[in-house]
Amino acid sequence: MKTMNNHDKYKMAFSVLQMSESTNFEPEKNTLPRYSAIRRTAAACFCALVVLSLGVLTYAYGEQIVREVLGWGGNMKMTESINAENGETEKLVTVMTDSLTDPVEIKNGKIYFVVNDEHIDITDSVSESDPYVYNYKDQDGYTHYWIIGLNSPEPEYYGYGEYIKDPDGSWVAGYTARINLDPDKELPGWLTQGKLIIGGDCPW
Repeated sequence: MKTMNNHDKYKMAFSVLQMSESTNFEPEKNTLPRYSAIRRTAAACFCALVVLSLGVLTYAYGEQIVREVLGWGGNMKMTESINAENGETEKLVTVMTDSLTDPVEIKNGKIYFVVNDEHIDITDSVSESDPYVYNYKDQDGYTHYWIIGLNSPEPEYYGYGEYIKDPDGSWVAGYTARINLDPDKELPGWLTQGKLIIGGDCPW
């Protein structure tokens, strides 16, 4: 029996994977602003593991192991790369500011929450001080938290945020959209209250 070398094993392991015809290898455009944070960790070992799913993509790229976590509606992407040689980790959160998919729709003066094909009337649940809070766990075990509130009494002036925790309970990504900052740059009351509801330690 022929003994397989590392090249043969690698080829066999990845030969069943196919990229989508729509896969784009060009640099992403129109994704500003970009928020980044770098953290370094020590790791005992690394495995070149590929896992494909709706919410999380992990793949090997050269000396890097890369993990991507997507927010709802393609609004946000967290990319975390780990150097397989020295264990250094770099995390980049990208928010698609020019093409955000709103989590609510306004119809006949009412506000409906529409994430994950929901159609929940939240009109009486939101105000300038009180938020509507929703969460769900995706198939990879990541918990997505949504906070919706009003920046003025009119329903059209809503704001929102999405924040994600990994299966271990650590925050990995988040963003806030359509908010008004007061002169002291304090968050609106509904958002402050919402962050207390989801744990109070959300860094975004």
